Amino acid sequence: EILSAKQRQALPPNVVTCTAAINACGRAGHWEHALLLATSMCTRGLNPDAVCSIAAASACERSSRWTLALQLIAAMPLV
Repeated sequence: EILSAKQRQALPPNVVTCTAAINACGRAGHWEHALLLATSMCTRGLNPDAVCSIAAASACERSSRWTLALQLIAAMPLV
């Protein structure tokens, strides 16, 4: 909903706003929404950075989705 409201204001989402939304979903226990946001970033033309990936992994971890959290961390590109 946060990103939808931002789009209605004609302000395109960016990596920072998506990461903030992923963090908010994770803190609220909505790990599915966090993952949906993270995976939809590429279709929006955004490249998730390490902070975004860790936020998504953290959202999974907070909901005891350890396997998903580890998969996200393992899939992160090495810098």
